[in-house]
Amino acid sequence: MYKTISIDHYLKTICIIQQKKGFVRNIDIANAMGYTKPSVTRAVTVLKEMEYITVDGHEIRLTASGQKEALKLLEKYNTICDFLKSIGVSEMSASHDACEMEHHISDETYYHIKQKSHL
Repeated sequence: MYKTISIDHYLKTICIIQQKKGFVRNIDIANAMGYTKPSVTRAVTVLKEMEYITVDGHEIRLTASGQKEALKLLEKYNTICDFLKSIGVSEMSASHDACEMEHHISDETYYHIKQKSHL
């Protein structure tokens, strides 16, 4: 199984909820993403197979590799979003565009954006 944009979205969402609440349930993910519980259940199965999460009862937790991947994605999103806002892009457009760009941007371009955003 390979990682998709959808998997990235789930990882980021689980990470954010876990940071806020300390634990994550399917219903938390469904509410945060606006998805149905059956859709989340399918995604949780895939994330578990990919060893990005563990499930104990109703509680979902990121594994070390899941946490690493989610934090990497969140950093990339935040860096791109901040950069776009710094050049005058509105908050809403920057957020939307950063979400799209984080999945398709080359490492080289991301590196230069990251360098420029730290000035």
